[in-house]
Amino acid sequence: MPETEALRDQRGRSLRGEAAWWRDVLDRGHIGLSAEWQEWMSSGTLYDSYCEHVKRRSERPVADHTLGTFLRPMAMKKCKQHGRRGWLFGSLVDARERFNKVTGLAVNWGDEGETASTDPDPGLDDLVS
Repeated sequence: MPETEALRDQRGRSLRGEAAWWRDVLDRGHIGLSAEWQEWMSSGTLYDSYCEHVKRRSERPVADHTLGTFLRPMAMKKCKQHGRRGWLFGSLVDARERFNKVTGLAVNWGDEGETASTDPDPGLDDLVS
């Protein structure tokens, strides 16, 4: 079967679990009550957002460490900020590009007005393994 844009779009819309949640976050351009994209997000905030998403879809959430395994290739790095563990995603454009690359989808986000981040470490404390 040929790889068409319509087929990639259909695959993107049929995502479940962690991938569906992350696509939804990237599509909205923010997480939770925040009105704008945050380049760094705490692990707790991400997990809470994910659990709310799967609850609305009547799905069962995965454990927090399983969500972390999913997020590893989606993020620039796992790191601490103000003593809290979290993930650095960079700009919204960067995060969307990584999502498309990792999933093999070609999501057309529709609002590509933001420019990609050039600073890979905007004042974050230390790298976490």
